[in-house]
Amino acid sequence: MSDECCDSNDSAGSAATINSWVAEKTNNKVREIVPVSAINALTRLILVNAVYFKGDWQKTFDVADTKDQEFHVSATETATVKMMFMKAKFYYGVNHDLKCEAIELPYTGDTLSMFVLLPDQSTTNLSELEKTLTSDDLMSVTEKFRMMFQEVHVWLPKFKLDEKLSLAKVLSGECVTFYLTKEFLFYLYSSLRGMILISVLFWF
Repeated sequence: MSDECCDSNDSAGSAATINSWVAEKTNNKVREIVPVSAINALTRLILVNAVYFKGDWQKTFDVADTKDQEFHVSATETATVKMMFMKAKFYYGVNHDLKCEAIELPYTGDTLSMFVLLPDQSTTNLSELEKTLTSDDLMSVTEKFRMMFQEVHVWLPKFKLDEKLSLAKVLSGECVTFYLTKEFLFYLYSSLRGMILISVLFWF
């Protein structure tokens, strides 16, 4: 994208230009990443990154086995969802300290997998699991949950996940901020002779 394609005095036009570029690069999977409100007269730089993933399960769920069933949102709340089902062999295990089960659902290609964690609703809940779960638990999930390849019954609701994050706070504690501030942003400030407002947006 050209560094001269946007005009901070035209928030709507600039946002439309950026969003159009992102939509093109992501095959229309991500259509809007920059809201008009993110751009104003003080904006000098917008860092944008968009990631999307669409993969096929290594072991596919049979559409005929997908039925409307209750999904436990919490211990007291349920919702009717399209529930997929499969009986097959997967890596599965339990962590008794976390009171949680884990299963690995690989995608085709044997390079990516989705790990699903299921808290024991009789003794804990998702919010409690989130408080006790550590990055080490996730990075070493196979060992932490003593996962073994075995036949299991898998019920999984059909879902779509998207998230929009602002990395400004994250980057503020990283060395990349120091580099931008000392090297690049000083140049921008000197050249533009104005205040600099940086927006950092990340979508996945």
